[in-house]
Parts: sequence; structure tokens; C-alpha cells
Amino acid sequence: MHRRAHPSGFSEGMNDPELIDALPAGYSGGISTDALDMIAPALQRRAL
Repeated sequence: MHRRAHPSGFSEGMNDPELIDALPAGYSGGISTDALDMIAPALQRRAL
């Protein structure tokens, strides 16, 4: 898993593409991340 740590040492949100891939089909809720550059490809795959 890829994790990008917050400067204070903790991670905020879904920062790993594997977490996006694990969301259930049809998920329509929100996603919080501080690593959009890392999860954008996984989000794009889900949109197809």
C-alpha cells in the first residue's frame, strides 16, 4: 500500500489506490484524500 503521511505523522483520508478499488460497486459517497495524484487513476477506472 502507498501511504502519504500528514506532516504531523498521520494519514488523512483514502490515500491508497487499493482502498478505492475495494469500495463496493455503485459506491456514491464521498472520498476524502490528501493524495489525489495517487488515487486519481483508480477513480478514473471506476468511472468507466
